Amino acid sequence: MSQSEENGLIVTREVLADMLLITPHEVNNLWKHHGMPKEARGQYDLRKVIPFYIRRKNAQVKAAEHGDLTKAEAERQLTIFNMELVRLELAEKQGVTLNADDMERLLTPAFVAAAKKLDTLVREIRSTFPKDEHADIRTSREEKLDRIIDDVRNNIANIPAGLFGAKPEKESRKKAAKRKPGKAKK
Repeated sequence: MSQSEENGLIVTREVLADMLLITPHEVNNLWKHHGMPKEARGQYDLRKVIPFYIRRKNAQVKAAEHGDLTKAEAERQLTIFNMELVRLELAEKQGVTLNADDMERLLTPAFVAAAKKLDTLVREIRSTFPKDEHADIRTSREEKLDRIIDDVRNNIANIPAGLFGAKPEKESRKKAAKRKPGKAKK
């Protein structure tokens, strides 16, 4: 018998699994996929395995503290995403979803018409103001009406963004200054 076997530090896969509170299959996975040290077929040296296992568990704790996804959590999120994708594809086939661009094209004329009606309404309201009232009162009425109309216009203008989200801004292309031929930088 060798020195380590006399000290009882070489254990079988089943004993190691009991000690680590995992299954024998998980012991095999640790050896096969994660490089856990192994002495011989089904034989593990505790002096090598215990530090390996503690380092692995510490790394898992640190990863959890940083919010890193475990493989199982990533697979769960992928499954949820795929289920949602299938649900959306089914809704599209059933005709219960509408394309955002198509809806925007349909609603834009209604918004423009509402804005024009708003202008007409403002003119009609101003025509009802008494002609002989004091200039300060008339100015304050018109300012209040303008504030209300501006608020309504802003609300109408924000409806597409609220329904369909903000459109991505186009990248601005800055033109580089053209150098004249024949002149070199110093």
